[in-house]
Amino acid sequence: MPRLAPSCLGALLILATPAAAVVGGAEAPDAALARSSVMVLSSRGGVCTGIVLARDAVLTAAHCAAPGAEHRVHFFTLIHI
Repeated sequence: MPRLAPSCLGALLILATPAAAVVGGAEAPDAALARSSVMVLSSRGGVCTGIVLARDAVLTAAHCAAPGAEHRVHFFTLIHI
């Protein structure tokens, strides 16, 4: 039985295919990515990042938007040197 596990793992690795996480997406220019990335600062000291979905919507992790805290959103600026 202990010899079965390495055989199964080997079969999974050989038969595995690459995952397609994004379907029908398009690559965005660097400048567009810089404008859509934000930093979310919580009044409780938390720091998170997020992505702008719309003028009034930011996607971030649930723990970054804890109830009872005030949040500030800062946009990153891309500087070319």
